[in-house]
Amino acid sequence: MKSGIYPSLAVRTDWSLAQLDYVFQNCSKYGMEPYIDEEDVESENEGMATSMKPEKVETCGPAFAWNVRGLGNEVSQKQVIDLLREGGFSFCGLLETRVKKKNLSKICSKVLGNWDWISNASMCEGGSRIVIGWDPNAVRVMLHSQTSQLMNVFVEAVNGSKKFFCSFIYSHVKSSGRRELWKDLIIHSQVVKNAPWALLGDFNIILEACERSMGSSVVTAGMVDFRECLYKIEVMDLIMSGLQFTWNKSPGNPSGLLKKLDRVMNNVHFMDKFRGANALFLPFVASDHTPMVLNIPSIAGAKPKPFKFANFLSSKPEFLSTVESVWCKEIPGYSMFSVASKLKLLKKPLRKLKYSQGDLAAKVHCDNHDHLFFGCKFASQVWSFFKDFMRLDNVPDNIYQVLDFMIGRPMNKSIWSIIHRLVIGAVVYVIWQERNVRIFQGFKDWLS
Repeated sequence: MKSGIYPSLAVRTDWSLAQLDYVFQNCSKYGMEPYIDEEDVESENEGMATSMKPEKVETCGPAFAWNVRGLGNEVSQKQVIDLLREGGFSFCGLLETRVKKKNLSKICSKVLGNWDWISNASMCEGGSRIVIGWDPNAVRVMLHSQTSQLMNVFVEAVNGSKKFFCSFIYSHVKSSGRRELWKDLIIHSQVVKNAPWALLGDFNIILEACERSMGSSVVTAGMVDFRECLYKIEVMDLIMSGLQFTWNKSPGNPSGLLKKLDRVMNNVHFMDKFRGANALFLPFVASDHTPMVLNIPSIAGAKPKPFKFANFLSSKPEFLSTVESVWCKEIPGYSMFSVASKLKLLKKPLRKLKYSQGDLAAKVHCDNHDHLFFGCKFASQVWSFFKDFMRLDNVPDNIYQVLDFMIGRPMNKSIWSIIHRLVIGAVVYVIWQERNVRIFQGFKDWLS
């Protein structure tokens, strides 16, 4: 990067999520753009849709993908422009565009306006298959890898609230051609690993027999390949609404064949990161495919926790003086208003008193059974004393192993069998009490 040369596609293919994020944050220092590939074309700042976005967008809006069945005609261009103007989108993927490389700049400038864009025209014969456009005021998009059927990008909101991998897919019509796509997705999944990942596109194959309106229920070899790929890359359909069938073989014919060929999918890490994300399949317009929308709700900031009174505070020496310092204040108004106001004023000093011994929650969480029974010094001394008293020299010093030892012994009414069980229960109780007193009341060795 210091040389001012943007890393090649071959180099970027092996990058991790941390490396991609580093490039986003630092490439501007060296005068480089993180989304322009060597053979891809950037849009010009002109066209019909130059005013479809405000100058500044603070959050990452929704995205969509749509098989437009050719972007060279006026009807498809108008439908895409109308969708962009009305939807408030931040980025999109246009599939099966069929635009030759020499015409890409003109058509994309007309349709996408002041948006930036990239395409996989360099990987295709007879015209580009996928075009990705995005609003640079809302998101940053970096191309990670591409083929004739797939474009993998890394998307980051300008405000840094959202970062995830996104794949736009337009698969081959024949099953033999789709096998290369399945291999490429499996390779990319090894790059994604535990990062959020969304997939949008036309897969040209159904997953289940119920995803077509009529015909045979036979599971084809292509369906089996598709299922195996999804199993290996560990993705699933995102929760959706709208149309169930996304492709119409005979538009305008109510009895025509319908199938679910278009999908919005994600991995479990995407669901964990963006809870509430969903897919919406819009009605058919100019194409025989329906547009698919990916809605990603804004990530809400952490809300302050409500006040919760801890009972152990009442046993602390400073408790009464703390309450008295607030309760003796004069608050004019009705009696109930005065009481409620004083209770509200007590929250801050009681919180301060609670955390005067440090973060109690962190202290509690740092405990574990192996440490408490009987790894710490105090617990080890207590256990050693009673173990000698009960003549259990061969019993290990671990609570789970002690329980296994006692369970394995025959249950009888002998005095030693009863004493062993009673004493072990008492030891556990005493150590637990000691731990609570030390953490919540600040006393040390209260038993002694």
